[in-house]
Amino acid sequence: MELVTEKKGAIFIVRAKGRLDASWTDFFTEAFLEFIRQGEHDLLIDAEGISFLSSAGIRSLVRIHKDLTKLKGRFRIVNANEFVVNTLQMTGFGVWIEKKAEADLVAIHVADAGGDLPADCFLIEKNAEMKLSIVNHWAPWEKADGEKLKTIDYQSVTFSVGVGCPQGSDSENQTMVGDFMVVAGNILFQSPEEESRPDFLQPLENFVPKFRVLQAVEAKGNISHLIRFKPNAETQNFSVSALIEKCHNLLQSDNILFVILAESDGMVGAQLIQSPTFISDSMSVEGIGLREWLSFTGERAFVGDQVLAVGVASLKPNQPLEPLLRQTSKDEAWFSHIHAAVFPYQPIQNGLLDLQTQLSRFLNGPPPKALMHLINDQRPEAGLGQTRFSRGAVWCSAIKMEETL
Repeated sequence: MELVTEKKGAIFIVRAKGRLDASWTDFFTEAFLEFIRQGEHDLLIDAEGISFLSSAGIRSLVRIHKDLTKLKGRFRIVNANEFVVNTLQMTGFGVWIEKKAEADLVAIHVADAGGDLPADCFLIEKNAEMKLSIVNHWAPWEKADGEKLKTIDYQSVTFSVGVGCPQGSDSENQTMVGDFMVVAGNILFQSPEEESRPDFLQPLENFVPKFRVLQAVEAKGNISHLIRFKPNAETQNFSVSALIEKCHNLLQSDNILFVILAESDGMVGAQLIQSPTFISDSMSVEGIGLREWLSFTGERAFVGDQVLAVGVASLKPNQPLEPLLRQTSKDEAWFSHIHAAVFPYQPIQNGLLDLQTQLSRFLNGPPPKALMHLINDQRPEAGLGQTRFSRGAVWCSAIKMEETL
């Protein structure tokens, strides 16, 4: 089996030559799943060179069709010989056969981005913005009082990153304070134990998730824009700061709330492994013995997995936000605070995406594998740099500060 590919407008053409039978279905299926992973969701199979199609080959086509349907994509078959056409029609799959010529199907796709936006950007709500506030006054690495955890109800318009724990007994609260993130009212959290897995709380009907917070940056409001990105001739992957800069260029705001859903090209981060409530006295970063409290990624982690991240970024952070942000890149002016949850890979459709729909899909699928605070590893020579992504989506809004809660 030989596959030759060509892109014309929005259509990805695959010219297949050989027998689509049990000997070649694994190769054929894996090749098409990789095309889908690369973001090609409008596929045209030129079957002129396919001499034979077996039941195993039909199963391969069914698998590809199901994966594309989930992503609102499609595939069609053109130029098939009489045997292949009859086989598909007799087995109930004749709907895949396209009678139009290839030239009539090819069209240049122009995304309806709204207004004068670039083709990879979408307007969700005009003039939407976030109001940012700081919950509680704790700052790393001050002495932490577990009795002063603040209980927060997280509505669907709330986004947050911070340190806290789910509701429980007072003794549990002293030991379970760890990293958490809130995306549109959905809470994902990580207990401060190296071997534990992340957990989450979803809003359901009348259930509004609650969480006990030691310290957090919290934003309330609506998303204004969506940006899609994927590898191109100049860039094979995108750093966190590059995506923040994309948001800045679109929003023209120095303070940004963003949510990333994207395929990882290497995560760089840290996770609390002891509750901050065990800090007996305020300590400096230099004197705390960080590896007693934090677990760091020793190499670029979770390559190929899907990442859900939420964060705030500022060009000129002021009090009380400034102590909670860190420089995103040593070569750039952005400061940020970002938490990220890692999920097994699932492809996402092209074009405009609804955030709540995607959250429901991932939180009702395979459980998250990790949750971490993203960092910029600037160690000389051995430093890993920033987290990088290959393709995905960024939702964003401009933010303004409110009073500390």
